[in-house]
Amino acid sequence: MGDLLLAYESLFAFVGINGLLALSVYATLCCGQLSLANAGFMAMGAYTGALITLRAPAVPFIAVLAASALAPALIAVPLGLPVLRLRGVFLAIATVGFGEVVRLFFVNWDYTN
Repeated sequence: MGDLLLAYESLFAFVGINGLLALSVYATLCCGQLSLANAGFMAMGAYTGALITLRAPAVPFIAVLAASALAPALIAVPLGLPVLRLRGVFLAIATVGFGEVVRLFFVNWDYTN
């Protein structure tokens, strides 16, 4: 049984991470809104955590986790203020646009290669 867990460890991690992303989409859908920016926020948190872990390995995991949650939250508040007025398809278009901006930022940023 131990070998099975070691062999599929990354599969279990990916299933758990994508399950959390699906729950975040479901939470906004339960409110009657369709927000598609969740993947962009998840990418910002993941990059933040990865860069802190690689560049400063002495930082404790709890601090990295807090920074990974705080970085997208600092972007989400100013983005959310004007987007809160949108409904329906307009909200979906605005949040898809934000996700594309995040993707293009990380693709073109020389620091992340």
